[in-house]
Amino acid sequence: SWQITEKLRATYGARFDQALGFVQGNQISPDVNLLYQATKATSLHAGFARYFQTPPFAGVSPFSFQKFAGTTGALSQSGNPFPLPERDWYWDAGVVNHLTPNLTLGQDSYFRLSQHYLDEGQFGFVPIYIPFNYEHGYGWGFEQTLAYNREDLTVRINFTAARDEEMGVASGQYNFTPAELAYMADHYIILDHEPLFGASGGVVYRWGKYLFSVDGVFSSGYRGGFANTEQLPIWWWLNLGLGRSFYIPGIGQAWDQITLINIFNRTTLIRPSTGIGFFEAAYGPRLALYNAVTIPLPFLAPPPA
Repeated sequence: SWQITEKLRATYGARFDQALGFVQGNQISPDVNLLYQATKATSLHAGFARYFQTPPFAGVSPFSFQKFAGTTGALSQSGNPFPLPERDWYWDAGVVNHLTPNLTLGQDSYFRLSQHYLDEGQFGFVPIYIPFNYEHGYGWGFEQTLAYNREDLTVRINFTAARDEEMGVASGQYNFTPAELAYMADHYIILDHEPLFGASGGVVYRWGKYLFSVDGVFSSGYRGGFANTEQLPIWWWLNLGLGRSFYIPGIGQAWDQITLINIFNRTTLIRPSTGIGFFEAAYGPRLALYNAVTIPLPFLAPPPA
């Protein structure tokens, strides 16, 4: 860490990763970040970092596919069954403004370049996931946040826009049809785990022993269909909450929280049974009521210092 001036600070470093196993590789990953305190109420930050990511350890062994050679269970596509490490280059910048002692406005944005981006697909029609790699791609996004905090009231609003696009398939070609492989060889495709636009927010109000809350989420929809070329419908839902503190003699202060999920009972299709690597549709939560009670256990508390 280096305090360059009274208002400007730099932090920098590097790490080394070595992976041995189904996947092999290594990388030195540097990072540098700058923080500039323009005024007491405004701070700006910017940074760069490289990342080295290995495939998840929980999955199907690539050697398993060799046992099915010459049978009807053999891989439908030729290619590389061994996933590769992912390598990324990230740039990030943002600003935080304390407009008033209670009101904060923040903005953050990033841009990413990737080689061998890691993704996961289902192994057939069962929810066992196997990693595969795209050849190369890029991603970008930004987030706008507004937060109001008072002793008895909290209001938060978030808006995001993001896009991740990749081209080519470097491993796990059996996840795709020949037509998809040919299309992705010279076309960028939009990944299906991030909407173009999203928003979330909520209000929490405390009144005596009670805590009232309402929050919600909105998404412009994921991608699906052939090579993720189809735009799926938007989805959203709202939740309500009510909490209350109460005292239990001999134990202490406890908390009871009631939460009502998806108060309009909307049927929300997150992703269909078509698209890259998925064979089962996924839905958002339906109307549900949860009750959680938090009770302190004083005999488990550490002794006073």
